[in-house]
Amino acid sequence: MKNFYYIYNNEALACCIYIAVLKHCQIMDVARLCLILPLVFDERTVNYMIGNQNISYTLQQLMADKEHSFLTINTRFNMLLPVCINSLQILSKYNLIEMDDNIRSKNDISFDNVDLGKRFNKINRIIPKIIQLMNSYRTDELYRMFKIQL
Repeated sequence: MKNFYYIYNNEALACCIYIAVLKHCQIMDVARLCLILPLVFDERTVNYMIGNQNISYTLQQLMADKEHSFLTINTRFNMLLPVCINSLQILSKYNLIEMDDNIRSKNDISFDNVDLGKRFNKINRIIPKIIQLMNSYRTDELYRMFKIQL
């Protein structure tokens, strides 16, 4: 399972996701950015959010509705941390982001006329909502809510 999970959730896809996230918010702290992949790489959560795009809900409502997905978020977080770090290093090496305590996009990359596959397209559709839900909380609150163990 672990090898398949890593291959399926790889740095190439993560780099595209991080670029899309930074296109929406321009700057995000590293700790908060590390929470993105465990959320968007869970297909049940992505499908739920796509199916409920026109409904207003909070992060706590999402957590209650998709309880099983959030019970395993700490495991996903730990499994995806190397992918997260590698992706950020790749983006930094190619001068696409600037890293310090925060991550900033250095270039305006658009995926508007590019087909990066069905999976990325689904994830890209929910990125604005994920950011909106997360922006209601401080980063340390998100880690406590998700029960992330460092």
